[in-house]
Amino acid sequence: MGRAISANGSLHYGHTGVCSDIFKRKPVGDLCLDIAKFAEDRDCRMLEYLMKLAATEAYECLDAPIEPHTQMKSFGVWDWDISSNLVYADAATARLFSVDPEKSKKGLDLRYFEASIHPDDMPKYSSALLAAATNGGDFEARYRLIVNGRLEWISAKGFCFLSKGKTPTRFPGVLMAM
Repeated sequence: MGRAISANGSLHYGHTGVCSDIFKRKPVGDLCLDIAKFAEDRDCRMLEYLMKLAATEAYECLDAPIEPHTQMKSFGVWDWDISSNLVYADAATARLFSVDPEKSKKGLDLRYFEASIHPDDMPKYSSALLAAATNGGDFEARYRLIVNGRLEWISAKGFCFLSKGKTPTRFPGVLMAM
């Protein structure tokens, strides 16, 4: 059975065009937050993070429709193990940052990824990264990458997890090339 989201944001299943009752009672963003709370209660941090990210995206979609010129070209996932300073990234992220996809699966030092960020965008990026790593919590940044001599706009979102001693440990996230 297929599913589709119509222009007004309702979810349709199959060919009937009937909106599922659950989405009439509660917005998708709220459902995502409920699942995130469930995951948090069970110490499933990655699921918690992903559902919080999904909720954010759902709420943003309600505020403004995506314009054709801002649609994403590529979507990538990364996870920074702060204690070892290794970033584990999927192939799409590796390609965007001009690093070897096989090496990025095994983990590369953060500096290999940061080398592609436009120098004018580094202060703002670094500030956002430091704030999230210092205090834990959300990270959001928009910056340019220099890829094969051309500029590529990136929108990145992540979440820095702290240990019980308030030391940053993991920093997973997603990015979109626009």
